[in-house]
Amino acid sequence: MEAALAGRRRGKAYAWYCSSQAWARQQAGDIDAALAWARKSAAAFRDSGAWHGETRAMLHLADLMLIARDVEGAIALGEQCVARLECRPFRDDLGRACANLGAAWLVRGEHERARACLERALDELRGSDFSYWVFDHVAVLAVAQTRDEAAAKMIGHADAGYTRLRKHGRVQNEQRSRDLVWAQLSARHCASELEDWLALGSAADEDEMVALSRARR
Repeated sequence: MEAALAGRRRGKAYAWYCSSQAWARQQAGDIDAALAWARKSAAAFRDSGAWHGETRAMLHLADLMLIARDVEGAIALGEQCVARLECRPFRDDLGRACANLGAAWLVRGEHERARACLERALDELRGSDFSYWVFDHVAVLAVAQTRDEAAAKMIGHADAGYTRLRKHGRVQNEQRSRDLVWAQLSARHCASELEDWLALGSAADEDEMVALSRARR
């Protein structure tokens, strides 16, 4: 593919190729290579005049920056992505941008900023069957408030979404949030109690989980 596209490095075909390489390298755990390919993808989409493709590549790049622990870079690029998508018809992309920005604010310890982003993400993604993964991050906020039952239900709801859509597993940022929450829950509760809460979250619908995420107690 690299050889076949050698003369088209400013076009959308090459941009999609770079995007695919970025995802593949991310799945393989080679984040430095994934970042390099994501930057190439964004540049190629920009050169081809594909605004939406460039924006989606920027979303991926911001996510990869957070995996690489470039928190400030992830926040700065995440804010650019949200601004680009304001008043545009791409609600799923805006929801994803808000969720990724919220995840970056979480890592920085800015919980109120994270909450605002994550709540907006859930609003934008509602009804699209694509909100399940956001609850990994919302659960971090819940467990920080010692709303342990709510946090466990959110993890269970996210688990069910990954299973229902036959995902092969969480990517790095969502896995980090789940691991953080689970470590705290496991230290405070017995396994049977946690399994009961997970099952309740797994069976809950999106509206129930959104309402639970907005509760403060």
